[in-house]
Amino acid sequence: MSSSATPSSNYKPMSKTWIVFFKELKEVLRDYRTLIMMIIIPTLFYPAMLVFPATFAKQSIARLGQNTVSIGIVGDCEPLKKRLEQAEHLKVRPVNEADYVEKLKSNEIDVAILVPTEFSAAISKDFTTEPEFSYLKKATLPALKLVLDTNREKVLFSMASVYAAIGEFQEDYIKKRLKALNVGDVWERDTKVTFNDVSPKQSETDDMLPQFAPYLMILMVLLATSYPAIDLITGERQRGTLALLLVAPVERRSIMYGKIMVVVMVGALTTILGIVSIAATLQFGPVKTSVVDAHPQFDFSLTAWLLVLLVMSPLVVFISSLSVYVAAMTRTFQQAQGYLFPMLLVTLFLASAAQIPELADNAFLRIVPIANTTLCIKQIITRHQSWSGIAITFVSSAIAAVLLARSAAGLLQREDLLMGVQLSPQKKMQTGSYGRELVVFGGIVFFMLFYFGQLLSLWNVMASLVITQIFLILCPALVFLRYTRSPVRETLSLKRPSPRFVLAAISLGFATVVLSMLILTVQTKFLPYSEEYAKQMQLMVMPPGRPLWQIILVAALMPAICEEFFFRGVLQGILRKNLPKQKLIIVIGILFGIFHMSMFRIIPTGLLGILLAYLTLASGSIFPSMCLHFMHNAYYLWASYYKIELDSTLCISLAFGGLVIAGLALGWKPAKQEGK
Repeated sequence: MSSSATPSSNYKPMSKTWIVFFKELKEVLRDYRTLIMMIIIPTLFYPAMLVFPATFAKQSIARLGQNTVSIGIVGDCEPLKKRLEQAEHLKVRPVNEADYVEKLKSNEIDVAILVPTEFSAAISKDFTTEPEFSYLKKATLPALKLVLDTNREKVLFSMASVYAAIGEFQEDYIKKRLKALNVGDVWERDTKVTFNDVSPKQSETDDMLPQFAPYLMILMVLLATSYPAIDLITGERQRGTLALLLVAPVERRSIMYGKIMVVVMVGALTTILGIVSIAATLQFGPVKTSVVDAHPQFDFSLTAWLLVLLVMSPLVVFISSLSVYVAAMTRTFQQAQGYLFPMLLVTLFLASAAQIPELADNAFLRIVPIANTTLCIKQIITRHQSWSGIAITFVSSAIAAVLLARSAAGLLQREDLLMGVQLSPQKKMQTGSYGRELVVFGGIVFFMLFYFGQLLSLWNVMASLVITQIFLILCPALVFLRYTRSPVRETLSLKRPSPRFVLAAISLGFATVVLSMLILTVQTKFLPYSEEYAKQMQLMVMPPGRPLWQIILVAALMPAICEEFFFRGVLQGILRKNLPKQKLIIVIGILFGIFHMSMFRIIPTGLLGILLAYLTLASGSIFPSMCLHFMHNAYYLWASYYKIELDSTLCISLAFGGLVIAGLALGWKPAKQEGK
């Protein structure tokens, strides 16, 4: 036994991880690019990004509102002219009807007010008797006409002064006429309104701070952790130094944990430096008066920044693990950098969910990684945070970070990722190693559905469903099947099913609809959705003027075929070679829920996807899942068409009966000859 092996046996796994951590830390700190992202940019660039755009925008809007607007009056109305001249920031000049358009184009005047002859005549008359007022009431009311160029920001921001001056002129005229009828005092007493505004004064620009700050924090961590993660894994693999590290008497998982810890430390230092520099800029910098003092509704105290740092801590681990995971899945430095942009888009997409007003107050968002932290930071800055919300955000983010870190640490167990080996097409087909291809394929399909599907739905709902199912779901699935050269019958599970699985699928059809409605009923207490969203969903699945058979054909039968070929056929058929059965069923179900692109439907649809994946895997055939998918959609459309209450006692009883029949069918053990 060699002497070098003896000391290593005394090391505990955690001590080995620390050895890797310090070794990799030295390498990272020697890289000037990491130091720039970790120290220079957080202390200088991020404070400027957070503070100066909002301050500059607010000052620009204030300057625009103070500009003098030149008004050209076309026509003769001396009372209106005097009222406009008395208003601030308004300059009045007479212009001719023939050249006011040219003066607007040349910016000699900003707004032209066209005064009809009838208007001037009505203003100049003294209506002092009831017959005269009756005549004025029956006569056509002459109207002022405002002409302006809406592309000029100066004019748009100053129009409030113009409207206010015209409104005051109108009020003076009404008072004068009512006073002539001896009812002026009554009118003033009846219409007098007083109010006190207790809200802090703020404009739309003030909202930029709490909206933009969470994005900046997340962007700060993502950019700081992505490069060291790529360099520590992809870079070492490409340089050939990763293989040398594996010769050391250290477990592969410990190596990966050590690298993750280095990336986490870089992200943590970046976050701390960024928060400290932003806080110092706001409290002691030259923008304190225009930002902190001008925004008393926001909390920029030390306690607030400590709370921001607290909720950011698990997010740093999560994003660091995500960066390591992506780096481990790539073979070249250029490929890893190419994956950075999609990862940034997904991250910012999750962060944007917290900015939707309808989602900001629901409990479900508290457990969604990235989105929950974004919402929590926003609420801390605006003084709306709660300790329960902070606790839920911290715990849920920590759980997600630990799970992702464990998953990333296990990637070094794969020899192809470890050594950067490119598998041959034959080997890929045998092992089903199409992870990257599936990610790219899924991203392309999701992109087409998100953009082209939305555009098609604006044109024609029924036609868009047909085109989407055939050309955006079924055809890409068959193309990908052809690309991977996978056996068609085996991958798609094109096998005659056992009758008991068909019976179970038919029995579960109505039961799954009722269960989905019950889940949505409970879910709305935590994740409410607007009536407008419900109407849009109803129009999408139930276009007006269409017979029920046509709706079922397009919205029930076609998805049952096309979506099943996509999910339970191609995706499940390829992934089942690499994933355990339980994990495969859950993954396919989650993807099926996400595929429908609705946060409100992701839970019931995901559970249905898990059941469909189980049926396909248990029966060895895709046809039972097609049958259940069709029955589920058809029953839902039928109930919606005839406005049947699915939460009634009868419907729940029928659903329970279907569950019993399905349980008996799935639990029955067939004879050995049945599978032949």
